[in-house]
Amino acid sequence: MLFRSYYGFLAADRIGRDYNFNFSSIAASEQELADTTQRPGIGRARELLLMERKFQARREWHHELGRMNQRQGEIAAVVASSWQWHDQAIYALGKVRSYNDLEVRFPVLFQDSVDEYAARRNLDPARIFAIMRSESAFTTDARSPAGALGLMQLMPATARETARRTGTKLGSAKELYSPKTNIS
Repeated sequence: MLFRSYYGFLAADRIGRDYNFNFSSIAASEQELADTTQRPGIGRARELLLMERKFQARREWHHELGRMNQRQGEIAAVVASSWQWHDQAIYALGKVRSYNDLEVRFPVLFQDSVDEYAARRNLDPARIFAIMRSESAFTTDARSPAGALGLMQLMPATARETARRTGTKLGSAKELYSPKTNIS
């Protein structure tokens, strides 16, 4: 059996075999979903998220996730995904080492913008998705300690230079938190 990894895919290419992604959706029962959403830390995270206090929401989420077993963490990932909180769904599955629900781990977000700018720049859309997932796990308000911003973790000076070269209007660095602007 070939493993789902970079080297596993290289090995499959070498021997002419198809890739085996071992996809398996997390089948969460209604009771499991209800139990998870009723956990105090998850409830607080949801309320903070709805109030757009994302930093505090993430802190509550991470604290509660640290108290969960693998199955509970998988269910929490499904919950986060249903809330469109994809970075925390990805984080939850990584934390509990659950790798087979590829739809939760690799969401396809901002498809229209990705397709538009990939076509304009003659890029493979998969590369853009890979950068967004790797750099920010699709967190639109991501900010690195070095000052990189948004989905693709752009440094403001680099973004201004790129915008200038491509004829894109970029007023302030805060605009990099807009997915469409960041992707362009």
